[in-house]
Amino acid sequence: LSRLADGLLHSDGTALACSDSDLIDETGARVGWTAWERMGVGRKKLRTLREKPFGLLLHGPCITGMTMMFRADLRSRALPIPEGWPHDAWIAMVASIVSDIKVIPDCLSGYRVHPNQLTYVPASGRKPWEPLAMRSARYLEGARRYQKAIERVRRWGDDLPTMDAIRHLDGKAGFMLARSRIYQSR
Repeated sequence: LSRLADGLLHSDGTALACSDSDLIDETGARVGWTAWERMGVGRKKLRTLREKPFGLLLHGPCITGMTMMFRADLRSRALPIPEGWPHDAWIAMVASIVSDIKVIPDCLSGYRVHPNQLTYVPASGRKPWEPLAMRSARYLEGARRYQKAIERVRRWGDDLPTMDAIRHLDGKAGFMLARSRIYQSR
């Protein structure tokens, strides 16, 4: 906690600090991967997370809630969390739109993985096969989620970073909708 707090205290332009975490089993033993390694966040993506976090987070979440700390003034933009958004993905996305993100590349916690994992860090490292109709529905839900993000960000005002974020969020929503349609067609 103190390392995350230091990341916030030493930078006025930073609204969120985050770190990596060791993946551990039910006994607390390391399983050999960190959360970022399992999510494919290597050196290049870490640099992007430091320098252009919004662009990286548009491609998918890579900051878990248990590894983040954010300034209290971020709450007014982040809350309430829109329906369909995982809390950590939404908070990180909001922070990336309005500020910098302090990335601490060290593992500051242990993240327990197990066979019934519900989050995006599967214990096996493999995603189960998904029927095409389910993929279509998942992408359609993603498009709706990004539309909700656009609605929220529009309420913040019309400053340049916000307008740029809306343009990118709209592109992501359009992409998700197009992907949904692909899986509906033969």
